Amino acid sequence: MITREKIPPHLESATKHALAWFNTDHGTDFELTGLAEPVFEQITPETSSFMLSLILCDGDICARKDIEVTQGTQSWSFVVQENDGEIPPLLD
Repeated sequence: MITREKIPPHLESATKHALAWFNTDHGTDFELTGLAEPVFEQITPETSSFMLSLILCDGDICARKDIEVTQGTQSWSFVVQENDGEIPPLLD
């Protein structure tokens, strides 16, 4: 896991926007504790979307949320990807 303090600079804005969107959309108050790997290495104008695996905590509850991020010219859009069963949605 990549801790919040070590999130690559090119992902800081996307991560911040994804967290704000998720909390607003789901009525939660999660804090970002890090990103699960693999981490998307490069964002270019040709990149239409990419995946962020946010590790979110709220008190004693931590969860991994896989969010597909699309960066438009003037806005962001997000879609939560459903867990495929391999990785538990709630973490210890």
